[in-house]
Amino acid sequence: MSSIKLTRLTIGILILAGLLFFKPLAYLVGIMMVVSGLTGICLLEKFFNKLGIKEKCDMK
Repeated sequence: MSSIKLTRLTIGILILAGLLFFKPLAYLVGIMMVVSGLTGICLLEKFFNKLGIKEKCDMK
């Protein structure tokens, strides 16, 4: 069993927080996931790289 990647964990937390407290946040994260899937550009990966955390959004 592979470990949960930081980007997946962050997306999951944002979706749950959005569904519980602020629905537009859930929609925004959903759009980010669709854009990432269609274009291969992961916004969270770019954000984490700016913070110095080396994370990838891919499944590997």
